[in-house]
Amino acid sequence: MKNDGVADLLIKAIEKIIRSDIAFDDKIAASYELLVNLCKYAIKDTGIQFHTVFSIIAYAGHQYNLPGRLLYNIHRFRKLAEQKGPDDAQEGTYRLGLK
Repeated sequence: MKNDGVADLLIKAIEKIIRSDIAFDDKIAASYELLVNLCKYAIKDTGIQFHTVFSIIAYAGHQYNLPGRLLYNIHRFRKLAEQKGPDDAQEGTYRLGLK
């Protein structure tokens, strides 16, 4: 199935980020990029143009009936990743992205 291949690639990408010996801000950037690309892939056949990452995530969450708490955590991670907070908060932001 087509989705099985995407799931395998997603798992491999997450494992690569987790296992890498890079700084937390680089792991956050890689996780954020993966999240955005995954959501864009999920909604690519809609024919709708989205102008913000918020709208892409919100629409994908609605289309796939994601639980509200999951969407809340995804948006929290998105906001923190875009803000690039202080170094002492980087680990918390990274761990939020793994939820």
